[in-house]
Amino acid sequence: MKRPWSLTGSLRGSPSRGPAGKYGTTHTLPQQPWGAGMKLFRMPVIQRILLILVVIVLAGMPASAVSVALDRPIISPGEPVLVSLSGLPDGAVFTFTAEGTYPVGRGETLLIHLTAFTLPFSLLDGEILASAANTRTASFEVQGGNTTALMRATTEDGIFVWNESRSISRGTYDSLRIEADAFTPDRPVTAHIRLTGVKQGPDDSSLTFMVAEIPAGKLRVRVIVDGTEYLDQVITLQGGTGPSPRQTTITSPDGLVTLTSPDPVTAEFQAGTPALLPAGWEPQGKSYILLPADLDLASPAVLSFVIPPELAEEATVTLFIARSGEREYEMLPSRIEETGTGTVITAPVTRPGTYVLASLSPPVTGASPPPTTASLPLSLPAAAAVFGLLIMLRRQ
Repeated sequence: MKRPWSLTGSLRGSPSRGPAGKYGTTHTLPQQPWGAGMKLFRMPVIQRILLILVVIVLAGMPASAVSVALDRPIISPGEPVLVSLSGLPDGAVFTFTAEGTYPVGRGETLLIHLTAFTLPFSLLDGEILASAANTRTASFEVQGGNTTALMRATTEDGIFVWNESRSISRGTYDSLRIEADAFTPDRPVTAHIRLTGVKQGPDDSSLTFMVAEIPAGKLRVRVIVDGTEYLDQVITLQGGTGPSPRQTTITSPDGLVTLTSPDPVTAEFQAGTPALLPAGWEPQGKSYILLPADLDLASPAVLSFVIPPELAEEATVTLFIARSGEREYEMLPSRIEETGTGTVITAPVTRPGTYVLASLSPPVTGASPPPTTASLPLSLPAAAAVFGLLIMLRRQ
């Protein structure tokens, strides 16, 4: 009778009776402790701790840090307010708030008016909210893009609140406007506008607007991302003690150049001759003459050029607006902004003259580039942890 093959009870390398009564050698696999062969569990304790620290530090580092900055704390009528945004991921809950506090006398009306409000990305499942405190009668109006709303109300307790839940499209809004009279004349009126929603659009961009038709005072700007406040700064508004006149917008016949003035002005654009720019500058299109020659811009205006799409996508080109001075063209401080209709470049202007969109000439091939300072890709704790890990692995 044949016996079944069995390893039970046999010793490593010991003879045992196999099938058909023949002798052979059977082997049992040596039992190893759980986790054998895993270097992590054979490491000394200090090396395990170093490895765990590396994992924690690297896992906790964000892919790109959110950065929010305001360009300047003091503005004059007609000057744009620029909020630079970078590292803002899609899906983040973004909230922008502009809040103003202004004295309003008996029989006077407070008018907070944000114009040319450019939102560089969309806010999905969002909300527009406007409110005012210490007001008897108030109204709120928003115009631009696919959004138009108007609300008027008389309050019993001095508090006005209006809100609408909706997705807010990217683009330029002509007007965000609150008008209110004082409930108690000896106290200032406080009003604020808030836009919030789930961000969808470019990670790096700029939010811009101008403040018009308000007295001198303070404007508080706040930006919150996913519940964390990245900006809370008060802007000082200079000039004027009462409402300023409505702004004026003048556009060139081809629609590529626009002048926006906080004051009522009469002006026009005419096509100019080809610009003779200084060495190292190149014109990017024709020049434009802002007329008349005796145009009086009492407050700084904003001049904007539409940037051609193929030029806007060229990252190596440095663009700016130039003005013909007494002897030669001069470079104006310029900013590139994304709008709902494309990319534009803007600059403040105070007088008429000939203006042109220009760029710096590319460097000569083979020339040594200027030295730059690169930011460290890792924080100091992370770098130390990685260095310790490399030493640890080399000893293995």
